[in-house]
Amino acid sequence: MIEHANDQQLKQAFQSHLQETEVHVTRLEELIGEVNEGDVDDKKDAIATALIGSGENIVSESDEGPLRDAGLLATAQKIEHYEIASYGSARDWANLLGLSKHVELLQKTLDEEKHADELLSTLSQSTNSAAAAAVAVA
Repeated sequence: MIEHANDQQLKQAFQSHLQETEVHVTRLEELIGEVNEGDVDDKKDAIATALIGSGENIVSESDEGPLRDAGLLATAQKIEHYEIASYGSARDWANLLGLSKHVELLQKTLDEEKHADELLSTLSQSTNSAAAAAVAVA
């Protein structure tokens, strides 16, 4: 999504969140390994894969510019909302199981995902306005 976004602020938001996501993956591998005797399942999540595929469709079916940016941003927010729901549920399970370290790290990740969503929401105002203007001109 980074390479296909046109708006520089959107590119930067995607880049920053990619770096954050790499930290999230490391955290998750550590937490899963602790409760699963070192076995970290690397299966792909079907829903996350479908959401990412949605972004790929937007890229292949649209021209570079504000409309594509609006579509990519919407896809990114869908992914964020899915991650927020997933991390929130995992945190709640960890709490029920008395895994306080897991609760703490999952809450940290959840807070970071919520922050990313807030940033995307802020960007969507200008991105969607630019897309609407592009449609009006066309």
